[in-house]
Amino acid sequence: MRKIDEREQLKHLDQGNLTLTNKRIVFTGQTRTNDIEFKKILEIHPHEDGIAINRSGKQKADFYVGINRNTFLFNIADRSYKIPLDGEILKGHINGTMKNQNK
Repeated sequence: MRKIDEREQLKHLDQGNLTLTNKRIVFTGQTRTNDIEFKKILEIHPHEDGIAINRSGKQKADFYVGINRNTFLFNIADRSYKIPLDGEILKGHINGTMKNQNK
């Protein structure tokens, strides 16, 4: 997973892990850490290989790319499923986690 700054062209800033908790998204890179609370997320834009997150207090979106090299594992009714991860699936998972937090 890489954190990328939006410019005329995407520029590689760091590489690390994107973690989804019940309250935030945390990027932990080799040189920087980025913490995005759910309440600050304005919009999530899915891409084939990642997501862009717009949040309050920041003009430019944060791009996180490289997720398409991973898989999403989940269980339903004692059956296991494994699907390739993309921006749309990650966006859905983040939105579902955010909705559960607001209950």
